[in-house]
Amino acid sequence: MSEKIGIYGGTFNPVHDGHVSLCRQCIDALSLDRMIVIPANVPPHKQAKELASGKDRMAMLSLAFKSEKAVEVSDIEQKRQGKSYTVDTLREIHTAFPDAQLFLLVGSDMLSSFDKWYCFEEILTLATLVAGAREKDEYTALCSDREPLLRYAQRILILPVEEIPVSSTEVRKNIKETGTSPHVPPAVLSYIKEHHLYE
Repeated sequence: MSEKIGIYGGTFNPVHDGHVSLCRQCIDALSLDRMIVIPANVPPHKQAKELASGKDRMAMLSLAFKSEKAVEVSDIEQKRQGKSYTVDTLREIHTAFPDAQLFLLVGSDMLSSFDKWYCFEEILTLATLVAGAREKDEYTALCSDREPLLRYAQRILILPVEEIPVSSTEVRKNIKETGTSPHVPPAVLSYIKEHHLYE
């Protein structure tokens, strides 16, 4: 049987409990052999405010997923100059693992605009698209968002997931105002304090 590999990209500025929980749920739900977590270098879709360095975000991800045997943190996009396009990353992973089944995990807010992504049709040939639905209403909405994409590929999954309602923006705000945040793994919080991030 071919290996099943999940790919989870984002700014992770910083990684928080919601990211960790979503990763675990997807590994379990899809029976993945591994999940590759990839911090973006220069995200094409948004201007990240107070963006920590790639080195710091890599370090925080490594601490957050230290006990997760199926998770590996990759610097594949940190090595690349310019903007981080998902299709380039998938091409590289597909070349490295030509026989693997790839599953691309995207945020639920990304699905409705997925057809605006750079080379989105090629992305759908390289990987199964996976979006997590946090509640029944969102599941219905995501199924509607999926409909127009089905003409390009059938491999688009909507997974019911349990959400931890937290955002990286909220975490940075907490740290700036109080010096701490309840929504990040303790090792990550220690790293943030030690390196004076988001102050």
